[in-house]
Amino acid sequence: MAVLEVGMGGRLDATTAARSVVSAITPVSFDHMEYLGHTLAAIAAEKAGIIKPGVPVVVGRQEPDALKVIEETAHKAGAKIFELGKEFDFEPEPSAKWTYRGMRTRVTGLWPGLRGPHQVQNAAVALACLELIEDRGLKISRENARVGLAEAEWPGRLEELPGTPRVVLDGAHNAHGVETLVKALDAVYPGRPVHLVFGVLADKDWHPMLKALLPRCAAVYLTPVRSPRTLEPSSYVDEVKRLVAGPVQVFGSAPEALAAARKAAPDDAIVLGAGSLVLVGQLRQSVLG
Repeated sequence: MAVLEVGMGGRLDATTAARSVVSAITPVSFDHMEYLGHTLAAIAAEKAGIIKPGVPVVVGRQEPDALKVIEETAHKAGAKIFELGKEFDFEPEPSAKWTYRGMRTRVTGLWPGLRGPHQVQNAAVALACLELIEDRGLKISRENARVGLAEAEWPGRLEELPGTPRVVLDGAHNAHGVETLVKALDAVYPGRPVHLVFGVLADKDWHPMLKALLPRCAAVYLTPVRSPRTLEPSSYVDEVKRLVAGPVQVFGSAPEALAAARKAAPDDAIVLGAGSLVLVGQLRQSVLG
């Protein structure tokens, strides 16, 4: 059994060559707009290209414009659709764990190893996919599902690295990803100051990223990304200074910016690396070797 993630969009992606037994679409957001379109409906149409005739599709929470396109595409393909909040859902438990309410099954005492409220939604989508895969003969016990969620790891997604102050890496590189990151910071690290190491690629829509993330930051350390597509910090440092009450500095490389942040941040702070997956890879290598 293989899980294939689409590289970009869906309709024209190479992964559509595979014969799938179930398809899944997590929340559609603005990304790769130069290729996929400049509205959520247009982007959703590209994403919905993974839907195959007669193959069930599991859908995470969507904006109305995106959901309408996905539902229409599934209807035309004769693919049954299963939506989070309708056919399946999750419910919090008093113990901070949660319960999955599925189409046929109910699994209690779940605790995702991946952190942040958004990962609970992603886990519910995964469990719905497992239910549908069972129809093809692959049986997975509730205990296996519980252990699998608890032990899941994803480097670079709200990942904590050792040391004081705490270094946290997240690959958020579009507006929706950054908004999700801010909500996760408030849930996982409430009230703790954030010292941000930030670098971004020039072809990303970085303006809304800054507006969402910078008000949460006590200090910012800008760096270029090790890529020919990098956006030089000098081109947007003035905008950053307008959005941050604390100090803003520019560095020549990611390791330099990280070292300065770790030196300046108090022990109770979070040193956050975000803005690009390429940057996260650099910072991770710098800390872990």
